[in-house]
Amino acid sequence: MKTLFTVSAVMLAFSGSAMAAEKQIKSAADFDSKVVGKTLTYGDGTHIKIGAGSLNGKTGKGQKIKGAWNWQGKYFCRNVQIGDNMLPTDCQKVTLDGNAITFTREKGKGKASQASLQ
Repeated sequence: MKTLFTVSAVMLAFSGSAMAAEKQIKSAADFDSKVVGKTLTYGDGTHIKIGAGSLNGKTGKGQKIKGAWNWQGKYFCRNVQIGDNMLPTDCQKVTLDGNAITFTREKGKGKASQASLQ
């Protein structure tokens, strides 16, 4: 369950007010140029490779992660399966501060998860 919580923010566990250097990604073009082709690395050992419309990886406990995403308005919307568990579709606010990327569920109103972007 902890892994599901961490990944479901694809994504995404730190919440709070935005820092000055933190910038929201608001367009598909911006997300493509800054995130697609890179790997999200979470503190629990989870790794997720973001492809063009897809995501794949493994949790820190070895469960397979797979899914699809698209851009809607100014939000990253994803469908993710972890092992045999399909998570509900969610659209998330994405912010970037250097190589720290944060996905905040429920269009920025829910819980947030932070990863290192590599």
